[in-house]
Amino acid sequence: MQAKELGPVLKLLQEHGFHTCLDTNGYALTDEVKECLRYSDHVLPDLKQMHPEKHKNLNGLENRLPLDFIKYLDEQQKTYWIRYVVVPGYTNEREDVEAL
Repeated sequence: MQAKELGPVLKLLQEHGFHTCLDTNGYALTDEVKECLRYSDHVLPDLKQMHPEKHKNLNGLENRLPLDFIKYLDEQQKTYWIRYVVVPGYTNEREDVEAL
């Protein structure tokens, strides 16, 4: 939501030698977000659930956009750590973890 304003800040930080890390839910992949990724050394995408139906039950949205975002990170050879919160009864079944 703040990608337009954040891009120049990330660029300036990198120009001054700072390591940058972008924390995101991965639901937007606009040109402004891509610019932010360009100036991010590392990305922390959030994935709620691998199974589309379970993901939609958790937050009302499909998981296609976050998965496409992660695919884009791979294509751009960006380093990232997927954040996956383990919540008993929602994301901790064996099939959920194996799918991840």
